Amino acid sequence: MHALIFEEDALVALSVEHAVGMIGFDTVDVATDLESAITHYERRIPDLLFAAYRWDDGWKCADTLAALASASVPTIYLITDPGQKIDRQKGSVVMEKPFTIGDLVLAVAEARADRMFEQELPALPSCLRQL
Repeated sequence: MHALIFEEDALVALSVEHAVGMIGFDTVDVATDLESAITHYERRIPDLLFAAYRWDDGWKCADTLAALASASVPTIYLITDPGQKIDRQKGSVVMEKPFTIGDLVLAVAEARADRMFEQELPALPSCLRQL
């Protein structure tokens, strides 16, 4: 399984990268700007996309994300404002920052419920099953 993390905050991106590795993703690409996100996406379409919804550039990235999400890639939007309105596609999930590993596991499960992956996620490590 492959994840693409599209997040301008390096600490948040590292947290997500670490967490998805713990729950069984084989590979992860991290993009901190729009150009690298598109490059990573074109090189290898992810099984799951994690994306900050609002960027410092306004909504340019959000428009790009909507296009990527509509391409049948389950998307987890990372938001800082719980009141933020998001035009979500089927298979997209909203997760507030800051988040716990438990929040991330639940968001991945919800994204999987809307759009089935070609492969099943591996079983969670026993230390995470109690979250």
